[in-house]
Amino acid sequence: MMHRILRISSFLLVFTFLACTQQSKVDNKPQSFQYEADCTDAFYVERLNLIDSVYQSLVEDNYLPNAVVFVAHDGRVVYHKAFGWRNKEKAEPCRKNDIFRIASQTKAITAVALMTLWEEGRFQLDDPIKKYIPAFDNPQVLVDYDAATGEYTTRPANCDITIRHLLTHTSGLSYQGFFWDIAEKAGVPPLNSLDSITLAQMVERMATLPLAHDPGAAFTYSMNIDVLGRLIEILSGKRIDCFLQERIFEPLGMSDTYFYLPSDKAERLVTLYAYDREKHTLYPSKHPIYPKSVIRG
Repeated sequence: MMHRILRISSFLLVFTFLACTQQSKVDNKPQSFQYEADCTDAFYVERLNLIDSVYQSLVEDNYLPNAVVFVAHDGRVVYHKAFGWRNKEKAEPCRKNDIFRIASQTKAITAVALMTLWEEGRFQLDDPIKKYIPAFDNPQVLVDYDAATGEYTTRPANCDITIRHLLTHTSGLSYQGFFWDIAEKAGVPPLNSLDSITLAQMVERMATLPLAHDPGAAFTYSMNIDVLGRLIEILSGKRIDCFLQERIFEPLGMSDTYFYLPSDKAERLVTLYAYDREKHTLYPSKHPIYPKSVIRG
């Protein structure tokens, strides 16, 4: 199935785990970066150095467990430092090549991959998804839900779900509140899983789930992009991980980006922390949706 991707983290004064991946040049080769270059013509070094105090204070004040900051200009590396701990309990410092989970940034990568197929004329944005995945032929909208029994009633949606709906999270698919329970009961793992279920099987089950609203009626953040990952497989004839590797990761030199991290790189994966608001402390997350299953045995 489609899972959240891991890749190297890079920050520029934001708290989103993004990768300091290399940008594609006109010749379609990854950009190379020059270290120890003079960048005083483009940046005030004194201001760049303020990044140190900002991130160090965030770590010391228990707002942030770790961060890697990377700034480049015209291929010249202006700033590249690591802060905090890969594993605070083991006193392992965060390093510049450490690997972070990027969670829903996976959606952006998948959308880019899908749009490369749109550029090739493989589909139209307003095509109904049932054209490619027939299981979505009869979308149903939730009417009533009984939390005690898990039973619910539905009505037919007033229109089909389109690819545009899925891209914009307006399809009606939801994993908020009791929709999470409905999905789990239907055998749809909302996030990570080591089950043998394939993306194709998961999306077929998703097609049976009730919608939170008619397609196009509202924005509901959910597993829409998982369906588009399956669409990529259907249009390309390749598994989603293979397609992303060939179309995005290899061309951009993203050598540390995976759905499942190889075991020989597991040592570089930072510990995931949660924040205790009352105690104002960070602690290793034990939430069931963030298992250690991101590491491939």
